[in-house]
Amino acid sequence: MPHNSERIIRLPDVISMTGLCKSTIRRLELSNTFPKRINIGPRAVGWKFSAIQTWMNDPEGYGQEGTA
Repeated sequence: MPHNSERIIRLPDVISMTGLCKSTIRRLELSNTFPKRINIGPRAVGWKFSAIQTWMNDPEGYGQEGTA
């Protein structure tokens, strides 16, 4: 699967990958320290697999570009 990084994953997969609960994911999104969800339908959202991987590689540094 050469395009895994472009895959869209749903909330249960994000929870499984990160170990975070739904409310923590939302809180981190609102504080710009977690990848933003994207709309994939009228009542469906997902996250880019690559964005979740990037966050998992450096959760403390995610969203902190430009702050030293």
